[in-house]
Amino acid sequence: MSGTEYRRTVTFACPYCFGVVTREVWVGDLGEVRRMMTRCPVCGSAMLRVDSENEESLVSLLKITCRKIFDAIARQEEEHYARR
Repeated sequence: MSGTEYRRTVTFACPYCFGVVTREVWVGDLGEVRRMMTRCPVCGSAMLRVDSENEESLVSLLKITCRKIFDAIARQEEEHYARR
C-alpha cells in the first residue's frame, strides 16, 4: 500500500426496478472500484455498476430496453389470453 487514497463517485443501476444510487467512496487501489457491488435499497437485487462518463444515457438505455421487453411480453400475454 502506498498510503494514497482516491475519492471516486460510483453509480449503480438496478436492472429490475430501475433505481439509481450514486455513492462517493475512498479506495486505496483503483482496482477496488471495479470490484464494488451493492444491493438495491428498493428491491434488494444486485445492482449493476455504471461505468461511463455519461451515466444518465446508460441508465436511460437500460430503462428503454427493459420497457420494450416488458411491452413485448405483455402483448404476448394479451394475445395468449385473447385466444382462450
